[in-house]
Amino acid sequence: CTAFMNLLSESTNAVSQAGRRGALMLTLRVDHPDIEDFITIKNDAYRTKVQYANISVLVTHEFMQAVMSDSDFDLRWGGEVFRTVRARELWHKIITNAHASAEPGIIFWDTMREYHNVEYVNPLTSTNPCGEQPLASYTACNLGNLNLMSFVGDDGAFDYEGLTEATKIATRFLDNVIEYNMNNHAMPKIEEAVASDRRVGLGITGMADAFVLMKKRYDSEEALESIDKIMATICHNSYETSVELAKEKGAFPLFDWAGVKQSKFIQSLPKSLQKKVKDHGLRNCT
Repeated sequence: CTAFMNLLSESTNAVSQAGRRGALMLTLRVDHPDIEDFITIKNDAYRTKVQYANISVLVTHEFMQAVMSDSDFDLRWGGEVFRTVRARELWHKIITNAHASAEPGIIFWDTMREYHNVEYVNPLTSTNPCGEQPLASYTACNLGNLNLMSFVGDDGAFDYEGLTEATKIATRFLDNVIEYNMNNHAMPKIEEAVASDRRVGLGITGMADAFVLMKKRYDSEEALESIDKIMATICHNSYETSVELAKEKGAFPLFDWAGVKQSKFIQSLPKSLQKKVKDHGLRNCT
């Protein structure tokens, strides 16, 4: 598979939008027979290969357990074992290259799959180029951010009530973006996938600036406690709003509580919120 990497990289270089070049993430499972060539593909003397794509390794629980126990690890494809390597030696190659040139990235793939809300029906394939959004084939996700600095008052206090209200509005806004953009997708398969799971992603920006205004050191326990509370506020209110939207407009078509409840992310939600999801569904799978 590494034979195609430079072709895909150059194809990405040929794509641009409003002066911005294309972005591409190439990923490969850590147990693939070509993994060692994949890890080192950018190590040629003149660094001419795969210049327009990032690479990351999809790391499994099995591999990390083999690393910790210093045992052998099989590289396989299609049910056939092609080679067996020392897990720690392969791990050393990964981290040595990552330290030297910031690649390959590491994606804890099994963990992502365990926390994916619709893995039961629409399994993950890879991530977007920046890695913050794991996606299934043909799916897309509408992203938005809340500027945390905007919720810090003149006295340095954080406005959690304001954050709660903004989260609810932002969740509804992103759900509306799905409808607004529904007929603008490049391929019918993308439109079908977007309509079936209705993904949205609500994140944050301005965290460091918020801590400056709050007079909290970035890496202090106090700051960590604050960000835990902030993210819980966003998470719970976003899911509460998605439940309300499901009541108003219907749950996303792929919703099935028997499958959704298998997600470790859903299992981490408050029990009262889990019950609402069970009873009414979710408008958005994420």
